[in-house]
Amino acid sequence: MTFVTEEQKRTLYKDGYIVVKNAVSDDLVASALTRIEAATKGEKLGQDATMTDLVNASTVTPILNEIMGEFDPPTHCQIGVNKPRQPGEQFNQLGYHEKDQPYYAAESHIDGTPVVPPRFPGAPAVRLSAPVRSAGLPHR
Repeated sequence: MTFVTEEQKRTLYKDGYIVVKNAVSDDLVASALTRIEAATKGEKLGQDATMTDLVNASTVTPILNEIMGEFDPPTHCQIGVNKPRQPGEQFNQLGYHEKDQPYYAAESHIDGTPVVPPRFPGAPAVRLSAPVRSAGLPHR
């Protein structure tokens, strides 16, 4: 069974990435979000099967196998959980008091993605951040 079209392969070669919609089922995503919501402070979720199944139990694995060849299934991943909290007096990595900065805990992350935890009443308890590129912009 083929998961990636010839056009997607050409796009991957030209742009360095492709967008594959619905590669991870809604059920897998919902399970992962439920697990993240239930996480306690300091709990490490990187080895939790609910997280690694986002790759291992989805069509991501056969897509990657087709593009780059067989690989050992991931056994660990990085999960950063930022639960809502009140802005504090502590300094963030940018040198500002959290309470004095817009989106009080917004900071840069080593992966180059902004991390903005929810601030407002009624905001979801967890937000996921991941590197995102617009499909219309060339990969650099």
